[in-house]
This record gives sequence, C-alpha cells and structure tokens, in this order.
Amino acid sequence: MPAHFCKILEKISIDLEVLEIGDCKCLPDDFPMYLKKLINLRSLRLINCHGRWDKFAMEYFSAIRSLKKLKNLELVNIVFNQCVKEQLEQCDGITGLLIIPAIYLLELANNNCHLLHCLEKLSKTLKHVVLGITHGVLQIGNLYNVHKVKNHHNLGYIMGGETRKCEDCIPILRSKILQPDPLDLRHRVTHKDKAVDVQILTVSFLQYWLNSMMVNTKCKVIKIHCSEHDQMYLSEHFNDL
Repeated sequence: MPAHFCKILEKISIDLEVLEIGDCKCLPDDFPMYLKKLINLRSLRLINCHGRWDKFAMEYFSAIRSLKKLKNLELVNIVFNQCVKEQLEQCDGITGLLIIPAIYLLELANNNCHLLHCLEKLSKTLKHVVLGITHGVLQIGNLYNVHKVKNHHNLGYIMGGETRKCEDCIPILRSKILQPDPLDLRHRVTHKDKAVDVQILTVSFLQYWLNSMMVNTKCKVIKIHCSEHDQMYLSEHFNDL
C-alpha cells in the first residue's frame, strides 16, 4: 500500500463513487478518517477484512455509516465475529450486500451464527444479498458432519435424516432455532467435554431459509473456490442495483 494512498484519495474524494480496497489488513491506522471524506461514495468493496483490520473494525463501520449515499457494500474474506455483527447491524442505509466469510476454524460455527442473525436484523432494509460460501468453509463443515455421525449414538441423540454429502455442510451454532427448522438438521457435537448445540445446514437449505426470512430481498447463496473469493462481485448477480 503506497504511503501516500490516503492523500490520493483525499484529492479525489469529491468525485469518487466506487472504491475497492484489495487488502484491508495493510491499510494505515487512520484510513477510516479518510474514508469519511468520500461523501459521494455509492459502492464500497473491502477485501481481507481480518488481522490488523479487526483492531479498527468499529472505526471502519462508523465511517461506512457516515456515508449517506453509500448503498452497496462488499465484504470479502471477512472474519464475521461479534464486533462485526454488532456494527454491520447498524448499517441500515445499505441496500446491497455481498459477504464472503473468511475461514476461521475455531469459531466457524459461532461466526456463521452471527452472520445469519445479522442478515435477519437487516432484512427490512436490504434489497440484494449475495452470500459466498467457500469450499474451505464447506470442508470444515464436513468435519462437523463426520463427527456427528461418529458420536451421535454416544450422545443419545437420534438423527432424523441422512448424512449430509461432502462439501455441502455449513455448521451453525444453535444460539436460537432457525425457522423453519426440520428435525433432520438437529444434532449435537461435543467440544471440550461440554455439549454444544450445532446444526448442519446444506447450501440449498440456507438459500431456502434466507428466502423465507428475507421476503423482500433478492438473495443468492453461492459456493465458490477459495482462490475465487476476490473475483465475485455484487453487480454480477443483479442488474437492478
């Protein structure tokens, strides 16, 4: 990232309507301050929102909310933790949203839960949503699925459906019951000798659930290769943004 990057942005802030940042973890600490000056920005795309970026996530979202003309937001390879959830939920001026969650093994089920709760919170204002699920996330989800099959008898839980096929498993921490919630999505896994509720969703069911919950929003759930996460754009999937 050029040292004079922010100064360049400041000079063109009056006219800039579309901005894409290819590696947010390399941005200077004071970048959110400059972002606020892009008052005519209509579309913002941020890639690799993790690492150093996490430290300034609140400042970034504060800047995003200050941009009154901003309608389309794309967050690519983002760790969707509690802080991101709470901040993004307040961005009710955004009408088009693309999210591709980063692979974060230890908190994957929890982060996926944060993401779905956030989308539910924004369902009244979002008009277009693209959720990109990488094959890396699905492979980790398959580990949950295999663990479920191996341990469900010991846990005393009877599954109501067949095992999910490989690379079609999305683990979600069950902090609340998703509606509709078929019986064959319920199971338990064991983590650190403590029973933790986790449900496995297929990609097709996640699409169905989003359509049911976000009735006024056009939603797409798309499986992508990890190497392609920075090649997916919101505008490729909707022509009425």
